This record gives sequence, C-alpha cells and structure tokens, in this order.
Amino acid sequence: MDKLRWQEDATPLWDDETPERLATLLNKKFQSFLGNEGFTVEAERNDVFVQVRTTLAARDGTMSYPIEALLPRDGAKESDVEDLALLMVDYLDVYWNEYLSSGRETYLPLDWSKHGCDGQEFYLRGFVRNPTAEALADALFREYGVGEHAIESISPET
Repeated sequence: MDKLRWQEDATPLWDDETPERLATLLNKKFQSFLGNEGFTVEAERNDVFVQVRTTLAARDGTMSYPIEALLPRDGAKESDVEDLALLMVDYLDVYWNEYLSSGRETYLPLDWSKHGCDGQEFYLRGFVRNPTAEALADALFREYGVGEHAIESISPET
C-alpha cells in the first residue's frame, strides 16, 4: 500500500452541488452546537485512494478543524467509489456528533488511525488549527527570520 497522505493530485468526486448539500445538512443537523462556524465537505479520488475531508471552521478564520479520511481503493470498482466516499461522510457525521455533544473534548489523533465501518477499513486524522494565528506567525518569520535554529516541519504535509 502507498504511504498514507492526502492526495493533492486527486480528482474531485462530485460536482460543486453535492459537497454544498452535504455541508448544508451538517450545518442544519449541528446548528445548536455551532456559533460563528460552518462545515465544508470535499471528496476526491485517484487510482490509489478515495479521500474525504470535512472541516468545521469559524467564519472569522480563528479556528479550523479539518478531518481527513483515506480509504485505499485496493481494487474497488469505479462504480463503488461514490458509495465509499458517502460511507466515510456518514462515519465522520457520527464523529462530529460525538465531538460536538461532548463539549468538544473528543479528538482524533494527528497521525492516521485505522477505523472501520460496514466491512470497510479506512484511515482518519484531524488537527485543530488557527489559520489567523498561523498567517501572523508566517508573516513574523518572513520579516524577522527564525533565529539561530531552523524550524523543521512535523511532517512533509505541513
């Protein structure tokens, strides 16, 4: 199996309308837990993986919690790809319910962890970010440098 990583060269699975409808459903379902936040949904595929990302983000840019799901295709037929993506969306819906109803105390690991549903195995990871603070830090590093020590990325994807 290929190394687990979000596939930047993947092809969108759906037209623009389907992810918007799924995000609208998540926003309506969880609206009592959401303040100035909303969901987005992405689904993509290539020859190796089917991948889904659902993100809960503050509209002011101060918080973003993307959860990524990868399912190795392992010979899955092209006709099954959409069903596999929807299975992962359903699984992530259950996670979001647990996360939001627990007072946001349930987190996924930063690194890929194996999960299963309906006989399919896939991998999840999630990480809470603050895009506004990250942009400010990047601007400071660009202006003033990083000091005596080079700062290395935790992974090649960050």
